Amino acid sequence: MTEIKFRTGDMELIRRAHKNRMFLYLGTFFITAAGLSIGVLILLLFLGRLDGTY
Repeated sequence: MTEIKFRTGDMELIRRAHKNRMFLYLGTFFITAAGLSIGVLILLLFLGRLDGTY
């Protein structure tokens, strides 16, 4: 009986760690995507000012 309890506890820890890792990966992806998009917008603004179109 204690083995089953430990096994389900381990599965719960594994599930929780997997969920935490998924949120970490998703957060990293969204922060990277936001940073890249802001960088591209700043680059386009800078290039537009160099051309004198804006």
